[in-house]
Amino acid sequence: MNLSLVPEPDLAGLSSLEAAATLLAYDEVLLSWVDQQQPDMGLLRLWESPSTFVVMGYGKQVAADVHVDACRSGSVPILRRCSGGGTVLQTVGCLSYSLILPIDLHPSLASIQTTTSWIMTQQAACLQAFLGEAVAVKGTSDLTIGTLKISGNAQRRGRRSVLFHGTILCQVDIAEIGRYLQVPSYQPEYRNNRGHASFLRSLDVDPGKLSAHLAKWWRPVSDSGASVVLPVDGFRQEFGSLVAKYLSSDFIYQR
Repeated sequence: MNLSLVPEPDLAGLSSLEAAATLLAYDEVLLSWVDQQQPDMGLLRLWESPSTFVVMGYGKQVAADVHVDACRSGSVPILRRCSGGGTVLQTVGCLSYSLILPIDLHPSLASIQTTTSWIMTQQAACLQAFLGEAVAVKGTSDLTIGTLKISGNAQRRGRRSVLFHGTILCQVDIAEIGRYLQVPSYQPEYRNNRGHASFLRSLDVDPGKLSAHLAKWWRPVSDSGASVVLPVDGFRQEFGSLVAKYLSSDFIYQR
């Protein structure tokens, strides 16, 4: 598959809240670019947040998923993303990836179900090759080792493109997740109402090394390794509007 790495947005001079909103909005503006331009390639984004913030799935409720008082006392921002799925904690040591793909780039991208099945199968094989441990797909789009979750994933579809993204727990303090996130009311059957400490596993691997492995896995061997040059000027206004949306209390607390 023809994929190009995407350069990260410049966060210099931004507050932790503004940086978090920029990191989230970037996925949506990339989806918009691919949807409108229909390039003959997909985009691969790999990133790690320099600070800690909570990210709810689009349909989640703050009161049901987040320990709001703990976030306030810890100065941890609460935001909402454009895709579905559960609430996660973005923090140092949590590797995030995004695949932004034209739907006609691969037959498996034709539907929500086939997209999830194909990408999750690929991600499981990728992590298994890196870790040397069996990695399985459980629930809707979780990756696990045994019964312990190591990665959560979600998608959003445009008219002619799809954003599929997720997080991988590389070097994360699981207790910190329990400090800021409630045990979700909706759970996959295999969770069996376990708390975060007995349900999640941090892999204790270098996020940078895993990022390099993911890039090699998803990109063709013949690829030169050059990052794609996006026409950012044409999308600067849209990017700014999206960042403003992600910072809006009306968007964050809409449910």
